Amino acid sequence: MSKRALVIGVNDYEGDTLAGCVNDATAIATCLEADGDGTPNFGVRLLTSNTTNITRKVLKQEIVELFAEDAEMVLFYFAGHGNIDPETNTGYLVSQDGDEAAPGFPLTDLLELANKACPRIKSTVIILDSCNSGSLVRSQARSPTASSRSLVTASRF
Repeated sequence: MSKRALVIGVNDYEGDTLAGCVNDATAIATCLEADGDGTPNFGVRLLTSNTTNITRKVLKQEIVELFAEDAEMVLFYFAGHGNIDPETNTGYLVSQDGDEAAPGFPLTDLLELANKACPRIKSTVIILDSCNSGSLVRSQARSPTASSRSLVTASRF
């Protein structure tokens, strides 16, 4: 069985540029690709805003694909903007084409995909380096179907 990773870094948003997300994603991808002795580790798909327009459609397509096939482990890493809709209290990974009505990919959908992939995928790690990333942890706590998953969040201020 394989180990797969989807690593996304978004610096470039309309009217707001972040510093470091692309560099962080690139560094994470490099660390995941091979063990310290050079042995191949994860099959990594790296998407960064300096080479790809990270739209809502791209986010959804790539995340769905990550969880589509059997694997020993999958790892999802996102560095970029995060947002919470105050009316629904839903957290989002913000895409480059995100707006107030549709900010990006819902964190609840991410968790649902991860949970539905179990037991086909033996282990899932989700690392979010974005504002409001803690809403995924709150979503998991409220979910009656939440299975054991590794969640790491780092909120930016």
